[in-house]
This record gives sequence, C-alpha cells and structure tokens, in this order.
Amino acid sequence: GNVPVQIFVVRDIEGQARLQCYNLGQETLHTLTVLPLRLADDESGWSALSPDGKLLALGAEGRHGGLWLIDLTQYAACPR
Repeated sequence: GNVPVQIFVVRDIEGQARLQCYNLGQETLHTLTVLPLRLADDESGWSALSPDGKLLALGAEGRHGGLWLIDLTQYAACPR
C-alpha cells in the first residue's frame, strides 16, 4: 500500500516551540502541539523517531533542558 511520509519539525512560532508535521503526499503542514521546549541561541535540541513511527523523543540542553516522549498517534493530522 501507499504509506504516508511525514517530516516532523520543531520550530519557534510567536515565541513558543511547536511540533509540526509536513505530509509529503498531501503537501500540507500541520501544527500538532505546543512544546515545553525553550532554547536560547547558544543551546541545542534534538529528536529521534521510534522505528514504528509512533513515538518521538525530544531532548534539549541548557537552562530549560529536558527529555520528552511524544505519542504521535494522538494527532490525526499526520496518520501512520
């Protein structure tokens, strides 16, 4: 079958970090959620997708650093 392909993006929009999903097949960008992530210019973050595509691990260093596990199955905008 035709499996949808997504690109997950974490970026600042109006002062808040947001998780977005770009669906390549539909050529659409969806904002999924606001994230608790805050990065200064000299700090960095990273993410990793689980092999089954259901979970996204998001990490950040710095004053507001942490590690979050995001259940992507709760967002219908970017189906698996």
